[in-house]
Amino acid sequence: MSSLPSGWTMMVDSSSNQPYYYNSATGTTSWTLTEGGSARPGAATPLPNGWEARFDAGSGREYYIDHARGVTQWTAPQATPTPPAGNAYSLPAAGGGGGGYSLPPQQGARPGSDLTAADLAAIAAIEEADSREEKQRRAAREREENNGGGGGSAGGGSEYDGLDGDGELRAHEWVSNKDANSCFLTGVKFTLTNRRHHCRYCGQCFAAAVSGKKIAIPALGFKEPVRVCDTCHAQLEAGDPVCISKEVSRLRDKDATSQAQGLRALAEWAGFDPQFAAKPLIDALDRLGIFARLAELLARERPSNVQAAAARLLANMAYYEAYLPPLAAAAGELLRPTVALLTSSRSPLETKTQAARALALMMDDEAVRRLAAAEGVAGVLLEQLLGTDCPDALLEWVAGGLTRLASADEASARAVARAGGAFVLAPCLGSASPAVAEEVAALLSVLCEVDGEARGQVAEVGGLPHVVALLRSRTPSTREAGLMLARDLCRSSKVAGQLVEAGAAAPLLNAVTQPSAPADLVAECLRLLLAMAGASGGALSRVQAAVREANAIPMLTQLMQSGESAVRQAAMKCVTEFSAGDARSADVLRESGGVVLLSEALLSPDEATALQAVSTIAQMSASAQHVGSIVENGCLGPLLQLLAHRASAVRAQAELAFSNLARSGAINSMLVQDPAASRHLVGLLRRGGVMQSQAAVAVAAIASDARARETLYAQGVLPQLVSLLDADPELAGAAVQAVAHFASDERFRATLAELGCARALAAQLGHRNADVSRCALSAIANLSFVPAAQPALAAAGAPMRLGEALFAPDEPTLHMALAALLNLSRADASDAATQLLQVGGALGLVTLLTRPDARLQAQAALLLGQLSACAPFAQAAVAADATQLLGALLHAPSAEVQANAVYALGILSGQDERAA
Repeated sequence: MSSLPSGWTMMVDSSSNQPYYYNSATGTTSWTLTEGGSARPGAATPLPNGWEARFDAGSGREYYIDHARGVTQWTAPQATPTPPAGNAYSLPAAGGGGGGYSLPPQQGARPGSDLTAADLAAIAAIEEADSREEKQRRAAREREENNGGGGGSAGGGSEYDGLDGDGELRAHEWVSNKDANSCFLTGVKFTLTNRRHHCRYCGQCFAAAVSGKKIAIPALGFKEPVRVCDTCHAQLEAGDPVCISKEVSRLRDKDATSQAQGLRALAEWAGFDPQFAAKPLIDALDRLGIFARLAELLARERPSNVQAAAARLLANMAYYEAYLPPLAAAAGELLRPTVALLTSSRSPLETKTQAARALALMMDDEAVRRLAAAEGVAGVLLEQLLGTDCPDALLEWVAGGLTRLASADEASARAVARAGGAFVLAPCLGSASPAVAEEVAALLSVLCEVDGEARGQVAEVGGLPHVVALLRSRTPSTREAGLMLARDLCRSSKVAGQLVEAGAAAPLLNAVTQPSAPADLVAECLRLLLAMAGASGGALSRVQAAVREANAIPMLTQLMQSGESAVRQAAMKCVTEFSAGDARSADVLRESGGVVLLSEALLSPDEATALQAVSTIAQMSASAQHVGSIVENGCLGPLLQLLAHRASAVRAQAELAFSNLARSGAINSMLVQDPAASRHLVGLLRRGGVMQSQAAVAVAAIASDARARETLYAQGVLPQLVSLLDADPELAGAAVQAVAHFASDERFRATLAELGCARALAAQLGHRNADVSRCALSAIANLSFVPAAQPALAAAGAPMRLGEALFAPDEPTLHMALAALLNLSRADASDAATQLLQVGGALGLVTLLTRPDARLQAQAALLLGQLSACAPFAQAAVAADATQLLGALLHAPSAEVQANAVYALGILSGQDERAA
């Protein structure tokens, strides 16, 4: 609709806020005018509140608009009271409660317009001013570009700050209708029925579906609720400092300065405010298409200031985990321009750094990592790493990106290792920047895990002192990075030993002994200490020295009670390793109650705890410093119970511990005092298996005690022992020793004779183990006093075996052999003499007459006399000069020797005239 006809003035009804027309010439009023400027018949009838009548120039018809519902119709609505004469309508100032106005693109009001017919005449001047300002802005930009400038306008503030001198919204901040053909958020085209609505906060045009909410905006002078888009409504309620719709509109602008300004505003917000990662905000940015737009702004053809700001915004977004899914969805568009920025020689260091940071953080998403691997990003990052100039700021994120790729793809890790990555990275562990040192340590950890040569390379270029420095750090993240790297370095025993030499044990022990240390940190430190102690080259002694210096055994003992299974088990193992062979540490362990705790843990219902405890006891039992403490602190009973545990691993360790204790003899007194323990032992003898031999060893050890023999005899041990005399050499040897102890006790000799052990014992006289052979000789010597046993021994060839013993050098063996032969010859001298002659027994006896020991002389002379009753033996004795030697003994100082010599000479003279 053009200007009003001559004589007509537009007025506003104060009661209904409806415009009407007053003819000053005629004094008449009308709600509407015809096209010719005359009053419409019946026009004095008012329209309902919120309705407006307009003229459609295209059809020549009048139509009606309901502003409350946003609908139009051709028929007139129900009338309202006749308007009074009123004051002329005055429009609000720019930036006032109406927020500014813009003319529609066509002359005259039409359905779908966002403005009322009452606004048209007054707004014409505003649009004209906007047009002038726009021209001025364009001219200013051209001047800046010609002068080489790239920033905002000079002076007290940017021309895009949206505020006039009074801090109110400028009219030109609203996008004009002619420039808004579709919804800023949804992209849906505006039509006759899908009308445009300005958001009073961002100034963009939106469809009604996404701009129906209202809220007060005091900062812009809107003290009463006004229409805003859904995005701005959410931001205003959240108190966000930046209007994302406004900044995204700048990103969509064709002007580079505006693009860079919008990018910087969003990047700065993302850099300091976690609220930037709120889900509604991310969803809004996604709907506004910012991720695809970022890819366009990162492209090579964009100005460098736009690329730098875009890279910074992308990196700051990727910092938040919540942004990873939408970034992953757009990764196909984002990766290549970001990589291009990193490799471009035109990119400043800051831009390269932000590009590397964005790549590294985006690769926290698995889908992005896969795409990056397929796009060859690892090779690009490796080139940057191996380049001649890779400053710390860039190195941090290049290493971070490679770490993420190498962790997920072993082939990438091996490629970096083969390229000599460890040589380049290891010196960087000493960087003054903790962030750089942490990222480098993380990457080296991955390389050392998959490549053995990388471990040696770290040590070769002097990286180990830097690792120790990381372990000493008070910053948790730095210390954790050092732990991870040390763990993977210790996969090499050689490097583990070098780490100990570099002083790694002390900071690890220091971390363990801190009362507030997290459980996972303590467990990792303990595992590392164990790995280092297991290295060759005296590493154990160095770790033990560090343990003593730190007085760590009491703390390790306390950790054995930890509620964390990993800590508890590692502490038990450390206690064993670090106190083994170290008398001082063993004493501290005993004094601090560590062995008692182990004893209690042996019967834990938790199988893992019981296994670790019994494994620790098994290791300790191999050390002489620990065996006494193990028994004294009540470990034996639980150990015996574990011998029947359902878990084979637990049983095996219990068997090992019991075996070590049995061999040491430390358990003798305990078994004597505990009948239940004896019962377990006898049961093991019956069950057979690996533990049968250990049980036999234990029985042999404790059978030296008279009370223990009674207890074991009551448990029925003798039949089991006798049955084992014919077993394999090791088991039979233990059984022989046990039987020898029982045979030394007169109470059990008859039972042994009844059980028929003579043959097996005689066979054991030639055992390869001299101790076993002596035990068999002792048992035979004692059994020979039992008449019932003598025939069996003779029949088993015992005299002949005993005759061989007459040539033994040690006197105990000779005494036992002579005692047994004396007893057997009394029972059957002829058989004994016959068997002795087969092994040169006569010569052996005659030789014994020359020994200085009077008791041996007496026994030998007596036996010669008994056996000489057999003529062949007497002849052999005379031939061996027995007569002369016996005659010499007549002058011996010992009366027993003299008497036995007389006896032997009498028998010989009766058998041989020459002897007489």
